[in-house]
Amino acid sequence: MQLGTETLTLAPGDSQQVKARVEGSGDRGLVWASTQPGVARVDEVGRVTAVAPGLARITATSRQDPARQAQLTVTVSAAAAPPTADPFDITLVYPAGSPLTAAQRTAFNQAAQRWSQVITAGLPEVRGVRLSSGETVTVDDLVIVVNSVALDGPGGVLGQAGPRQVRPGGTLPLWGDMQFDAADLASLEQGGRLQGVVLHEMGHVLGIGTLWNRFLSSDTSSCASATRVQYGGGKALHEYRQLGGPLAGVPVEDQHSPGTKCGHWKEDVFQTELMTGFASAGHMPLSRLTLGALADLGYRVNFALADAYSLPAGQNPAPQSAGWELRERLITPDGLFDPAF
Repeated sequence: MQLGTETLTLAPGDSQQVKARVEGSGDRGLVWASTQPGVARVDEVGRVTAVAPGLARITATSRQDPARQAQLTVTVSAAAAPPTADPFDITLVYPAGSPLTAAQRTAFNQAAQRWSQVITAGLPEVRGVRLSSGETVTVDDLVIVVNSVALDGPGGVLGQAGPRQVRPGGTLPLWGDMQFDAADLASLEQGGRLQGVVLHEMGHVLGIGTLWNRFLSSDTSSCASATRVQYGGGKALHEYRQLGGPLAGVPVEDQHSPGTKCGHWKEDVFQTELMTGFASAGHMPLSRLTLGALADLGYRVNFALADAYSLPAGQNPAPQSAGWELRERLITPDGLFDPAF
């Protein structure tokens, strides 16, 4: 009697047919057995299935002559560990001498963690990137320079945020800036709105409102002069319709100050949603709608981690919600990163 192999190496769950040659009786005259069925089992026709890591000996015995036997050794190796997923990392850079307080830095760090939670896949690292802070760094996956500066005092321009450069050969941001008016930052902290506003501004660095122009349509050739603006990216549009939105496109802000118009979801329609141009007094949900826009831009996202959100009752809400207009300046990128410069 002769088996087709003397050894087998399998992973748990794998199977392999073993061939045997027996003069006079053929394969059907064999009895198959395993010394360790908990490691590798064998059926009546000689198919070996790996069960768990370890060693087992498979024996084939002739029915006509039990003295005639052949054996093979099966090694079941541990299943290979699945490859570790590359997470999406946001690195915050605080320039030397930045006046941001410990509590304010905590708000920025928590916002970065939240966006890194809903964006689930990393991007290739890029070396030799020169930041506005003067540092040259390796970016994996997004770097944001955060600072507080004196602008125009409380109630004026909140600050500016957005991507400075786009990744080589792509459409996603490489690094960006978030600069806040120091007086407004203190007011936000005292009023309990700091966390939501910081999360909002970081959304602009990721590309919401700053890299979405290719998905916008308006009733004039320039969004700045438009009286109706809509977003047509497929994934966000799907989420808008799941919310019950009746229009052909997702309504985008078509009023208010230049930094609000064209760069946010329409406040009259979405009100408390995170990426309208107004800060609400309460919770500002990071909804599936905004995650859909991120997916349209090219990020991989986990929609299950979005905050619960529904459209306000009725399709014609009050002309303006009780929110506070952020009055921000949106930064748009200078261009693609070029390592030659």
